[in-house]
Amino acid sequence: MKHNRVKDIVRKSYFPLTRIFKILILRFSHSAIHRLVKNLYISYDSRAAVDGTGAQLQRLISVAALSNFFGLNYLPSKIENFSVHALDPFQSEKDYLDQLVRLNQFLTFPNMISIDPEGGTKKIFISRLTIRRFLFEIFKQIFKPNPRTLVVLEVYPVSEFCPGVFTDFGVRISESFQQIATVDGCHLVVHYRQGVGGNVIYPGQKIPRQIEFNKIVDVVSDLISGSNVNLISQITILTDAPDTISFYTPPENQRLLWEGTPGYSDGIMTIQPMNFSELHAITRVPILVIRGGNPLDAIKVMASSDFLIMSKSSLSYVGALLNRKGVVYCPRSFWHNPLGSWVQYDG
Repeated sequence: MKHNRVKDIVRKSYFPLTRIFKILILRFSHSAIHRLVKNLYISYDSRAAVDGTGAQLQRLISVAALSNFFGLNYLPSKIENFSVHALDPFQSEKDYLDQLVRLNQFLTFPNMISIDPEGGTKKIFISRLTIRRFLFEIFKQIFKPNPRTLVVLEVYPVSEFCPGVFTDFGVRISESFQQIATVDGCHLVVHYRQGVGGNVIYPGQKIPRQIEFNKIVDVVSDLISGSNVNLISQITILTDAPDTISFYTPPENQRLLWEGTPGYSDGIMTIQPMNFSELHAITRVPILVIRGGNPLDAIKVMASSDFLIMSKSSLSYVGALLNRKGVVYCPRSFWHNPLGSWVQYDG
C-alpha cells in the first residue's frame, strides 16, 4: 500500500516538475542565445501540413514569436494551403486561391522581417521542434556560425515553455483588413467551435474540442450579472455549427484530410445543428449568430471585442492574441497555454 502511495505521488509530481525543468532550461539559455548565436534564421513551413486557417496562422505566429523571443532572424514564408470547412464561403478552386492570397496578406510583423542573405542559407527542415533539437541546433550554430535556416512546421514543444514569448512580440492585422463594422456600447463575442457536434474526440486528441454550451452560458451569466450588467449591448456568437442538420461533401482534393474523422462516411460529412436561443432568454441582450463565413472576418471580430470567450480552437487563439483591449476568457482544458492576462474558465 505504501509503495502504491509513493508511485502515485511520483506520477502526480512528474509532469509539473518536468514543466518547471523545461522552463528553467529555456530561461537560462535565453540571454546566451541572444549574445552568442549569429546567422541562424527561422521560417515557417506551411507545406508540411494541410490544416484550417486558424491552425496555419497560429503556427505562423508562434514561429515568428519564438524567433523574436530568442533574437533569431525571422524569414517570412507563404502559407501554401489550408483545409476547407463546411460553412466556408470558398468552395470553388478560384475562391480558394483568392482566399489564399488574402490569408498571406492578413498579418504583419512590424520590425521583424529579415532578408535572406546573399547566396541563401542552408535549410534544415524540422516538422516538430523539440527543446532537445532546438538546443542542439543552437550549440551547432555557436560553434559553426554559417548561415542556416530552420524551416519549422511546429514550435509548440519549445514556445509553450517560454512564459512571455508573446509579451514583446509585435503582430497585427494588416491595415487593409482592419476595418470592421463597429458595435455601439460594449461588445461580447463568443467563439463556439462545434465541429460535427456530439462532443466527439478527433484523432490525435484526448478530449473533445467542443465545450458544453452550459459552461459558456455560465461565463456570460456571470458577466451580465456582475458590474458589466448595463455595459454589454450586444453578444455576437461566431460558430461553425449550422442551424439545421447538414451534409457536406468536401472538395475532392481534400477528402483524404477527413478520412477517419467523426461524422465522415462515404465522402460525406454529417454535421449536427446548434441552437443558441437560450442565451438570449437568460441575458435579454441582443444576440447576433454568425454561422461560418470567412474565418479572417471572424478573427477581426474577436480581435476588436470588449469581452472574448474562446473555444478550444486555433482560430480563437489567434483572435485572442490580436485582441489588445478586451478581457479574454480561455477554457481551462485547452492544450495551449493562456497568456498571463487571460481569465481561465471551466470549459
